[in-house]
Amino acid sequence: MHLRHRRNLSRLGDTAAGFTLLEMFVVLGLVAILLLLGVPEVRKTILRAKLDGALRDVTMQFRLARTEAIKRGLDTVVQVVPGEEKVNSFIDFPQLNAAGNRIDNPWYYEPVGVFGQRDEAIGEPFSLPFGVFLDAPGAFNVVEDLTDRGAPPAASAGAEQRAAVFTSTGGVRATGSVHLADNRGNYFQVLVSPATTGKVQVRKWDCGASEWVERRGEWPWYFGSAPAC
Repeated sequence: MHLRHRRNLSRLGDTAAGFTLLEMFVVLGLVAILLLLGVPEVRKTILRAKLDGALRDVTMQFRLARTEAIKRGLDTVVQVVPGEEKVNSFIDFPQLNAAGNRIDNPWYYEPVGVFGQRDEAIGEPFSLPFGVFLDAPGAFNVVEDLTDRGAPPAASAGAEQRAAVFTSTGGVRATGSVHLADNRGNYFQVLVSPATTGKVQVRKWDCGASEWVERRGEWPWYFGSAPAC
């Protein structure tokens, strides 16, 4: 009886000793398959989060500039610099001569990161993250409409000629939009309209319908290796 008990214990010990080499390879293979299936989804999440974050920051620049215009009772300006992929906003304090006439020439210009004696930055100039660009689909321009500021002075070389200029009433001097995108065909539009209220809206380009769409549920997203639009 004692000998049989010892044999049973011996068999139990052999069974519980560990996995066989074949079992370990099977488990490692399953883990590798699960990782391969999950990597594309993780990559999509990262790409989407980067563009989403940049869109939020750009939209915030516009909304903050509008708020400051109302609060300070002065014009505020949001300008973009396509070559440097920057968005910049500032309060445009009027500069007057002895006769009380405004002497800014041209109006509504300040170089990114360098402000005039009386103009004041609204936050820090914002640079788009790597992989996000100031860009627009098809025949659209990076900046559509808004206020035409004329040719930029030398100090503002590279700054887009048109900019959003908010007034003390919360309106905008001219309606229009700014566009940003990634390199996979995902384009967003920050639209300021109507002029009376200066409402800041966000829309996304639908490649299939070839039109800007407002958010209703989930946006259409594109993640192919080649641009979808």
